[in-house]
Amino acid sequence: MMFKCEIVEDKERSGSLKACGVRWSEARIFWERLLNIVANLLLFIGVPVALWGAACLVLGERGAAIIVPGGILAGAGYGLAWLAANMGGVQRELWFYRDGTIRAPFGLAGNAHHTSIAGHVSDVVSIEAVQVVTPQPPAVAFYPHGVKLYKRNGQIRLVARHLDPEQAHMLAVKLTTALTALREDMIGGVIRNAAARPGRRKAENVFID
Repeated sequence: MMFKCEIVEDKERSGSLKACGVRWSEARIFWERLLNIVANLLLFIGVPVALWGAACLVLGERGAAIIVPGGILAGAGYGLAWLAANMGGVQRELWFYRDGTIRAPFGLAGNAHHTSIAGHVSDVVSIEAVQVVTPQPPAVAFYPHGVKLYKRNGQIRLVARHLDPEQAHMLAVKLTTALTALREDMIGGVIRNAAARPGRRKAENVFID
């Protein structure tokens, strides 16, 4: 999978943040596994056949009829393996809004119909990368990590999955960065509004001789 992870912003005309979030991609597990299985099968058959054909040519025997189909199978296997490694993932987004809402327009991990998280952005205490799948030997887990959002009331929400450890760590860092940016902009807005309000004039000292 070609992993993409970027911070996205939505700003008001004044320049203040209306919302800040992250756009990322999650692996298409079924299709990647299928492509890798077919690729391995083609390579398992094609490479030995191509080598056999090459050996026949070296020995002066007719090997062209063998090496060509073997090369085609091996080439197709490498092509499918490349496609599995570079295919686009499922697009996800998580937005933190100035009004306090948390929205996921493309759904959350495990349920595309959940397009929001209950509560306020101030309820979020941490966003962390976690391992959500524990493989049993000799099985190999594809993308065993995900990202969870922790709230003050103890609730935990899985917001991403089907990631490898490095991808999950990057996503957790960028989601935390986006949330922090929104909070700092909100605090700055409060300070600017307070400074813009007319203050009380200090009384002048009057000296009488």
